Amino acid sequence: MNSGLLVALALRCVTAQAPAAADERVPPGPETTTPEETAPEARSEEAPLVDEEVPAVEEDAAPGEQDAPATTWTAALQDAASTWWAGLVEVDPDALPPVATGRLVMPRQGLLVFGQLYAGYRFLVSEPALFHEFVLERADVGIGYGFDDWLGFVVRYEAIRSGGPDSLFGVDGDSILSRFRHAFAFAEPGYGPVTLTLRAGLIPDVWIDTVQAEYDLRGLVPLAAERRAFFDTSDLGVSAAASLFDGILEARASFTNGEGRIQREQNFGKNTTALVSLRTPAWLVFSRPMRLAAHAAYRDGSLGAGSAPDHRVAGAATLAHPWFHLGLEAVYAFGHQGRGDLQTHAVGVWADTVIVPRVLGVAVRYDRFGTNGWAPSSGVHNLQAALFTDPFVRPAQDGASRVRLYGCLTGQLVEAEAGPLPGVPQASNHVQVQFGLEATGLFFVDDMWAAARGQGS
Repeated sequence: MNSGLLVALALRCVTAQAPAAADERVPPGPETTTPEETAPEARSEEAPLVDEEVPAVEEDAAPGEQDAPATTWTAALQDAASTWWAGLVEVDPDALPPVATGRLVMPRQGLLVFGQLYAGYRFLVSEPALFHEFVLERADVGIGYGFDDWLGFVVRYEAIRSGGPDSLFGVDGDSILSRFRHAFAFAEPGYGPVTLTLRAGLIPDVWIDTVQAEYDLRGLVPLAAERRAFFDTSDLGVSAAASLFDGILEARASFTNGEGRIQREQNFGKNTTALVSLRTPAWLVFSRPMRLAAHAAYRDGSLGAGSAPDHRVAGAATLAHPWFHLGLEAVYAFGHQGRGDLQTHAVGVWADTVIVPRVLGVAVRYDRFGTNGWAPSSGVHNLQAALFTDPFVRPAQDGASRVRLYGCLTGQLVEAEAGPLPGVPQASNHVQVQFGLEATGLFFVDDMWAAARGQGS
């Protein structure tokens, strides 16, 4: 009897201490107290008051899992997609270079040191045989010094294969040659909205220098104008340029020997090249500047001791953005590689875009080289598709340091009369798998020295 009474009293006490349901809340009365009147130490952890915010627990959650973060693959995929989409609008400024790394950077008040390395591995499949090799496309180093914001010099030294892209032999087999790529003095005075640029020495070709500044695939393949020897990258002579309103309108002209770096001057004539560029003002797309540009050039030239005609008409259009690049180039030659009667042409289109900054990008390029004007069966076609990753990118003044890795698939189709052996195009048709390394670096010694001194103090 006594034990039963004790059990009943205990049950009554437990029931009185249990919290009321949210929809049956007990109003304050003589025997109850509000949560505000209850001392913190008097609150039971096992039975929190209904006014306190209690973390919601999913019904299907196992014990102890309600506080654990979601780690399922679907949640991870959603987080990655959200992060990528947010990056389209706002991304780390260091994630991408401000301009294409093919641009020639000029020193400003101090010493500039820079270099490039293009190397890789190729596996080629053609009808005659299988072939694979490790290659060094180019290695160069250079320095530039700016006496002031507008006056200085640049010296650049390079090592390349002596043979051309389709040559079987070069110098002493196909040796790696070292030579000067650029060696010139420059002046860039500014007068209000106009900037003048004067260069003298072994100067950059105005066409290659202009278009390559907005071309970001130089580590994969050169421009068609350079690859097919329509323009050499530099020549001995002088050049002048006038740029209005940050390049919206630009005119450039050069007066050079015309033999490039291959020969000393062979005739009395000189090459005269004129170029005009139109660019839109930069506008923000995905919080980054984008510019559309159009270029046109004409060259009156001669080549060799016989003064063979070596004229050029060229045009290009580019769309440049840190996330992507689009471009089209076309060159027509009246006289090519010492043959004044030969007319040839080259057309190239390209597109590249970054999908995930520093992780994944994709690029495609198509070139057509006409070995005999527009004559039938005289074309060489190249199509390339590549994936790339940028494990290291560091923007710098007017340029960037970058390490880029490529994986590329290339197909070449040679028409019947265009190959080295006319009538046997299969001798040059091939499919190639290429893995490439592009390493481009530059730094301003004064900036690095100042940073080192700041860290030391």
